[in-house]
Amino acid sequence: MNLIYKILWFEDQLLWAQPLVREIKTFVEEMGFIFSEPQFERDNSNINNINYEEFDLILMDYNLSGTEKGDVLIKRIREHNFFSEIIFYSADGALKLREEVFNNGLDGVYCADRPANSFLRKVQEVIKVTVKKVLDLNTIRGIVMAETSDIDKKMLDVITIYANSLEAVAKNAFLEKRRNKLLKSINEKIEDLKTSSLDNFYNNLLFDSSQKWRTVLDIVKNRIPEKESLTRLYDPEIIQKRNRLAHVKEMQDTAGKIQLTDGDFVFNEQMSKEILHLIKKHEKNIIAILEILNKK
Repeated sequence: MNLIYKILWFEDQLLWAQPLVREIKTFVEEMGFIFSEPQFERDNSNINNINYEEFDLILMDYNLSGTEKGDVLIKRIREHNFFSEIIFYSADGALKLREEVFNNGLDGVYCADRPANSFLRKVQEVIKVTVKKVLDLNTIRGIVMAETSDIDKKMLDVITIYANSLEAVAKNAFLEKRRNKLLKSINEKIEDLKTSSLDNFYNNLLFDSSQKWRTVLDIVKNRIPEKESLTRLYDPEIIQKRNRLAHVKEMQDTAGKIQLTDGDFVFNEQMSKEILHLIKKHEKNIIAILEILNKK
């Protein structure tokens, strides 16, 4: 699983399902993930053509019109070696479904009643289970590193598109200014490197996320000033936190829960959710900047 949470839903009564989609979307986003609109299947016609590995959760109705029963479909899905969670639901009640699950030897299947409130509670409980696998702090640490690297690449796209949109003289002036700033930064780091001890000289970084961010910030101030305040927050909200994550150590708090710490910086489950929200916010901002520049 990455930040995008995907659901495959076998259901033929979409008018019943759509209000529940909105509730599930809100819940998934509150967990810090991006909700992808469910892929609905009304029958078994596509069952051998689906890439099940794309999905984090399957929702399966027992009684689909004009096709095999849900327990048969689950068995066929398991034949594709897909072993993520499945919620099996029916108006006949969860008790009947548990009998079907037991009789068919189906693993990893949660049973739920069809009434909306009961069904929604079960879905939320199971989503918590699936998300908890990803919310392991060391896993989130890796996600943060990977996602911010993707944003770095998008920032390079912003710089390239902006530079290519300028007339030759202005383009050269812009690139020369940024190169001089980079050289100044490099020279400062080289001077630091010359005086650093052999024990820590390899911590010296040259072209980094901060340089990319500062360049994008200059572009935004010049071309899209309405984006400046949000873009300026990328450093304290993302770069600084990511840099701290590179140095955290695993410890237990007083309640015995695992958390990652670096001095006064504590990376726990709550902060992991906050950072995931911040990553989504800033990636959306960078994509918006790219779209604006592409139109100009």
